[in-house]
Amino acid sequence: MRNGRQERHSSNESNYPLRVGRWQAILFFALIASAVPATAQPVSERPWMTGQQFVELSAWPDNAHSNIDLTPLQAMNQELARMFLVGVHDATEGKAWCFGLRAKPKPDTLKDQAISGLRAMNQQQLRRSAAELVVEIWRSKYPCAKIGSAP
Repeated sequence: MRNGRQERHSSNESNYPLRVGRWQAILFFALIASAVPATAQPVSERPWMTGQQFVELSAWPDNAHSNIDLTPLQAMNQELARMFLVGVHDATEGKAWCFGLRAKPKPDTLKDQAISGLRAMNQQQLRRSAAELVVEIWRSKYPCAKIGSAP
């Protein structure tokens, strides 16, 4: 029995240097990678979601009166559009546009303002990033107060 323990112990000892060797190799390659000058990747000329794509994604079918009338794909598209706006809202509120002390619209109001603002744009404008366009719409309605100005 004791010999069995010694054998297991000796087999663990033989594996231990391999683990250290792997971590040393990982550390070595990480240091090498960080020492190589990094070059920035070119920015894509086409945004992840254009204004036109967002308008199409958020389109409400004429024959639908509520969510229950939507097909599964239409319901998924509506939810994706809503979540896109939530992400834009969270990333930009207080930085690119601001609620005032008197105005804090509900999420449905912000969504309606974004969609109606995008639908009013021409095809050239809708080729731009949907997030940038939505921020511009919200900024025009809810500009941030300048430092030192009264609310």
